[in-house]
Amino acid sequence: MCKLNIYSLKTLSERSWISRDFLLSCSDGSGRFRKKFFSDHKNSKITDDITTCKYIRVVKYGSQMQKFHKWINWELKRFDSKLPLTIYGWVEEKSTIDAISIHIRGVPFVFIKSDLSRFFESIPKEQIFSLFCGKFNCDKIVAEVISNSITFPQWPLGSKGELFLARWLHVSSRIAVWSALNFFKDLCYFFQKKYKKYKPKISYYVDDIGISLVTTDQIIIDEFMADLVWFVWQIHKNSDFLNLHPDKTNCTIIKDNNDFVEYLWGKIYMNRKDISNKTTEKTKQLYFLYKKAKTIEEKNFYAKRLTPLRSYKKRMRSS
Repeated sequence: MCKLNIYSLKTLSERSWISRDFLLSCSDGSGRFRKKFFSDHKNSKITDDITTCKYIRVVKYGSQMQKFHKWINWELKRFDSKLPLTIYGWVEEKSTIDAISIHIRGVPFVFIKSDLSRFFESIPKEQIFSLFCGKFNCDKIVAEVISNSITFPQWPLGSKGELFLARWLHVSSRIAVWSALNFFKDLCYFFQKKYKKYKPKISYYVDDIGISLVTTDQIIIDEFMADLVWFVWQIHKNSDFLNLHPDKTNCTIIKDNNDFVEYLWGKIYMNRKDISNKTTEKTKQLYFLYKKAKTIEEKNFYAKRLTPLRSYKKRMRSS
């Protein structure tokens, strides 16, 4: 059991920046405090269908709520080492490079990249409350304060309804990972057992799943994809939200490491709008592969692709 330093109301009240009124407002079931500390982001996806709308909540800068979330995140970070090795998202000293690099193989393989649609909306307040009461050994009042402060209805701010984990908050991703821990473990166990002969490797990055199998047999790949769809549905068949994103789930046959780099270039880098940050990430990925290369030909291959990225970074710094 992981014991946080926020396990009791006393430890919370000892913080000079946490007022008694703040704790009382967060423990209030009416949720009136949400309008005081939060707003709806302009990029929220607003529709009339509860299964497709996505509201992004933004906490007011410098507020007690922002400090509270950062503190929770810092406390949870101390237990990153207790997470399974297959989990990379929001784990200290791990990155997307680590999540991807485990799939590099010396033989042809299939790489399945999938996205869990509405992952955050599939985590209800009750699940978060149980997480902090159980795994983190918090008092019920503390678990109530924390779970209230990070959950919202599926409609605009101020609406009423069942509460779910909010997107974009400082602590959202780390809590999502801990809340879905059993799902990740079960998925890993199921596929590693059933497809053992194909040497499956699995990595999770919050709501993204990467799986590789040493096979190019389309029959095996189709069977695996059917099992993946069934597994997500079976585990979360009572959820109105969680599913595999149809546009972000795909299979790619990788013939060699060079082919894998080309895949990453097309799927991870070129399709992103926030190009300056992703360029930095892409440079790190290619540099990792460059250092891993054993022959001069391979090093030249990666060096050629690193050159324009480095030039782009220099232009960004000088602009």
